[in-house]
Amino acid sequence: MRRSRLARARELQAAVAALERSHGPDDPHTLRTRIALAEACREAYEYEDPYQQEWDDAGTAELAAAVAGLARTLGPEHPETLVHRRTLAVWRSAPFDDASAAELARIAEAQERVAGPAHPDTLETWDHVLFRARGPGRAALQERIRRGWRQVIADRARDLGPDAPQTSAARRRLAALCRDAGRDEEARTLRAEVVAASARVAAGRVRSLGPAHPDAVAARMAHARHVRWHGDADGAVRLLRQIAADQHRLRGPDDPGTLNTLIEVVSWTYRPDARDAGLLLERAYPVPGVTRAALAGLRYALLCAYVEAGREDDALALFARYPLAGDDDHLDEAEPPTPPVSGAGPAGR
Repeated sequence: MRRSRLARARELQAAVAALERSHGPDDPHTLRTRIALAEACREAYEYEDPYQQEWDDAGTAELAAAVAGLARTLGPEHPETLVHRRTLAVWRSAPFDDASAAELARIAEAQERVAGPAHPDTLETWDHVLFRARGPGRAALQERIRRGWRQVIADRARDLGPDAPQTSAARRRLAALCRDAGRDEEARTLRAEVVAASARVAAGRVRSLGPAHPDAVAARMAHARHVRWHGDADGAVRLLRQIAADQHRLRGPDDPGTLNTLIEVVSWTYRPDARDAGLLLERAYPVPGVTRAALAGLRYALLCAYVEAGREDDALALFARYPLAGDDDHLDEAEPPTPPVSGAGPAGR
């Protein structure tokens, strides 16, 4: 577990206690902070953490108390209450859990009454029901969700534009649903539409701002990610290399944007060359503006290359030569990360 995550949970626990004293347990600020505490508890641990169940239980108790408060203050079928009721039901459930599926179906039916059958919140909840559903009704539920996302796409294309990020996000959701339902041709068509939309957005930004403007680069990077998502990993890397070449030409070889893009190229390349990755890390490490996430990813890629080549000593030396903020964030055995004791009361249990 990371010290920063534990500190965040402790900080939110203290904030909830202070807000309860000053504002009361059902004040909106208290409820929002309690929800943040619940999420922090669920995110505090890492894979195979021995305290995982205790942290999950603490987070569930806090969210249950927050949901009870939202139901009292906003009503049990207020959109915000329903969204958090869904999260609570998911946290309490397991795959193919009939009781949780029934609770999620009740929440989805309430969301249909409040927001309509083709609202993203409603469809998200039905998707959770589908994940837990068994029997002959599953295909009908898939079709119901598919029709809903088709309507969301049509509404967003009409109101926001066919190339709007929200429209593409809905297409991605529907593509995943179609893939899972075995509708491969429809899924491929939707993915192609997303790629084409991102290409048009990127081209428009390049025309209006220039190829190396940060907003244009962000749109071009988004297009490359969509190309990769569509299954063309080599094409995505070629697009990244084009972005890096434009940045190199217009902003310089040591510009942090140029270096961040070059690091992405390495991260997206299968089995990158260790020598090239090492030279890039040496060059990028001291430059302000190169992100910590980019440097950590490049360091990890180089570590994997060294290990694969049998250069374990060089791999271990990377952390001493290129230390990054957060490297010492993990707790040691003398610091047991016991979860906070819930102050949620009976409603949270």
